[in-house]
Amino acid sequence: MRQYWCHAIVVLSLWQGGGLWVGTVPILKLQVFIDMRRKDIPANQTIRELLYDEFLIDLPISGGSGKSIADAIVLDVTNKNDYVGTEYLLLDLFCYYRKVEWKFRQQILFSAGTRKYDCIQIAVSDLMDGDQGIWTEAYYFDVTQCLGNADQTLDMK
Repeated sequence: MRQYWCHAIVVLSLWQGGGLWVGTVPILKLQVFIDMRRKDIPANQTIRELLYDEFLIDLPISGGSGKSIADAIVLDVTNKNDYVGTEYLLLDLFCYYRKVEWKFRQQILFSAGTRKYDCIQIAVSDLMDGDQGIWTEAYYFDVTQCLGNADQTLDMK
């Protein structure tokens, strides 16, 4: 529970002087119940479901949490898809939901077996508690569908 001082905007008509007085007056402390804790993905939801429930945005994704290659977020192919933009939008929304701020560190495209992955490493800081410092997180995106046959060379004959 947090307590806040509030100021009420008061407009008084000064009958004797014929004018108006506008000012702020401190009023009682209000006790506000706000969940200020950082959040993570609820166990019973996917990232796609979470982002839709919170922001009404249905991203073309499936798969897991993105915390590892085995649990990568799969970017699904659609007609008009900005895959990198989808990755960054997902990070923006997910970090906003978690009440953390993020900054780009690096992005690595690599293959593991027959799959292609995009790993985005970010520096994260807690918006609610400045004492937590900054830490690094990595998110793995399975971009195999997006890249298609990008490894094949073109036959120019």
